[in-house]
Amino acid sequence: RPDRLLHLPRSKEPLIGHKDPALKKAARLAALAKNVGDIDVEAIAEAYRKETACSGIEAAAAAAAALNAALRSSASGDSGTAAAEREVREMAKRRARVERLDNFLAERAAEEGELGEVKREAVRESLEA
Repeated sequence: RPDRLLHLPRSKEPLIGHKDPALKKAARLAALAKNVGDIDVEAIAEAYRKETACSGIEAAAAAAAALNAALRSSASGDSGTAAAEREVREMAKRRARVERLDNFLAERAAEEGELGEVKREAVRESLEA
């Protein structure tokens, strides 16, 4: 028949039961919701905020990243909570690394003082020329 959708299997009766693609997709989404539903996003954000002394926006971003990681891992069949915890730990490590770098650069600039600024300006001018 020309009006039949080509991506659907040939069948004389409508799809019923476990072979229905819509039911399969609904079952997968229900399983994802069940796995991710156990994650307390507010608790993740609050714990991240206390541990790293960051703003509420950054804590919310960490919680969102944890939820996304949980969704990705649940879709592949892994544990969502383990992935969420791993993502939050990685974000905390990245934040600590950036803080250490900022502190190092500030200390170096303070040590070099005015002379260091003159040297950096000379290097910038030589690069621009």
